Amino acid sequence: MPKDYFLRYVDEYVSEFNISPCYNRSVELAFFDEVSNKWRIETKNVLDGNPEVYVSQFLVVATGENNEGYIPSLAGLDSFPGDIVHSSQYKSGSEYKSKDVLIVGCGNSGMEIAYDLSDHGASTSIVIRSPEAKSTLNGVGIQENGFPQHWKGEKWLYCAGFTRRGLFGVSMDAKAIAEDINQAIQNRKKK
Repeated sequence: MPKDYFLRYVDEYVSEFNISPCYNRSVELAFFDEVSNKWRIETKNVLDGNPEVYVSQFLVVATGENNEGYIPSLAGLDSFPGDIVHSSQYKSGSEYKSKDVLIVGCGNSGMEIAYDLSDHGASTSIVIRSPEAKSTLNGVGIQENGFPQHWKGEKWLYCAGFTRRGLFGVSMDAKAIAEDINQAIQNRKKK
């Protein structure tokens, strides 16, 4: 799916469901308050520095696939004579015409960039991680559940988008999380 279509979809989704995103926030602390039996999320508005607190029964961590760019430290990387560009910094394949380009990863960004590079005449190769590779959130309360229960942690803590399955995986996680939260709310109403 081209980026423009995806962004239009997100804008229409926000409008349709009357969602009011709070941009430019940095999560400073999130913890489960055993007394209130709720999550307490402390954030900072990065524009003005003011703290904000949110309290909720459910917490969904959804910063996986499209989080800030990360280029791991690899032996020899510092002496590589070519460009090293994270997908978040990629602009256009036009500057790579007739060049050899290696794409690391076959997620949505990697595949879209490979396609764009090919359209601009680059010689493109893609390196794909083993399908057995797993992404977990050790040490932050998420259970190491295997697929397909990987999205569910303890105390109504959920994670979406950490399976490296692209937007399809994020969508699967989001649907499972929404169904689980809906079931919890319905069960609560019955009591």
